[in-house]
Amino acid sequence: MLYADHFGNRITSGTEDLLQQLLRGGRHSVEIVIGQQRISGIRHTFAEGAPGELVALVGSSGHLEIAVTNGNAARTLGLGPHAPVILRTAS
Repeated sequence: MLYADHFGNRITSGTEDLLQQLLRGGRHSVEIVIGQQRISGIRHTFAEGAPGELVALVGSSGHLEIAVTNGNAARTLGLGPHAPVILRTAS
């Protein structure tokens, strides 16, 4: 993870290009593991998640972001800026 923005979204070093590379070769979905939490799939907008739901999406910076719909991911996760973010693929 790189940092938390002023909304509490956790901005990672993962990029949209990296996600596209992971999904090549017939892989259909990505799972993100951060702390004890698992997020299935990448959303296109924050609004695609239910209020309070942990979601992953590519933000305007082109980087993978971990967010909480209508909430604060930094507070919810309680993890520091160096917490690992693991990306897994499924076919």
